[in-house]
Amino acid sequence: KPDNFSGAVGDFSFAVTPNKQTLKGNESMQLKVEVSGSGNLKLFDLPKPTFPSSLEVYAPEQNDDISTTLAGMKGRIEQTYTIVPQYKGKYPISGMAFSYFNPNTHKYETIKTDELWIDVTEGAANEDTPTDVANDNNLPSSHFRAQQPNTGLVAMHQPVFFGSVRYYLYLLLPLLLIPIALIAWRIRQRRAGDIEGAKVRTANRLAKKYLSEAKRKLADKDHFYEALERALHNYLKAKLKIETTEMSKDKINELLLARHAAPETVERFIRLLANCEMARYSQHHTDASVESDFGNAVQVITELDKQVKK
Repeated sequence: KPDNFSGAVGDFSFAVTPNKQTLKGNESMQLKVEVSGSGNLKLFDLPKPTFPSSLEVYAPEQNDDISTTLAGMKGRIEQTYTIVPQYKGKYPISGMAFSYFNPNTHKYETIKTDELWIDVTEGAANEDTPTDVANDNNLPSSHFRAQQPNTGLVAMHQPVFFGSVRYYLYLLLPLLLIPIALIAWRIRQRRAGDIEGAKVRTANRLAKKYLSEAKRKLADKDHFYEALERALHNYLKAKLKIETTEMSKDKINELLLARHAAPETVERFIRLLANCEMARYSQHHTDASVESDFGNAVQVITELDKQVKK
């Protein structure tokens, strides 16, 4: 049987579909992973796509449409990932494979999808990506040549360079620069190898950015809760060093309590996350509750900063 076989038995089709592949920075897109057909639809896991680390990916939303008859289960299951790119560029999403056992042919079958590319046409440049520099080779070198006023005259009484202060300074300067260059090189290597620290700094910066954006969007409920949820997720990334796809309420509760956060503060934080999720589907949140949730978010983050130990 294939290595990626997860227990699917039946006759299925498999598809990975993005709703768009060209977008701007901070715009969102959805990637749908779907299996349809007949078989044990409720007894296996869908394959998970692999995303570049530069993309912000939220936990997938699952949608099932399954009917059970005397002939067995039929329908489809799908997971929809919300992706928000931060930087301009082109990002690959590797092709995926889904394997199942077909009782009609008595064989394992595998369906593979092609690699997808996400093209982010506008946005900030990634700090980790070198900037392209355009060179114009058509200009002649004389175009940049300065005037040459040197007449070739030489002073009659020139100071002797050998044995002078400048001579010894030039002689010792390279020796003094060697330890400075070594220290600078070690600092640069340490920062380049600190991938985890770079992720934490980026997440902390995004948390502050989205919290400020939520404050500006108090009058727009949908955008407010979207920005507030991103702020809370990026705060957890920076504080707990976990990814968005790993965030479940039970795990958040466990990690915060393990870092000595107060139980009532953790409960309020998780309640805020639940309010953000409900706001995407419910119309019952009033302007008063929007301002209340923002005030609670600022207060809870301040309390967690004091309580949570690294």
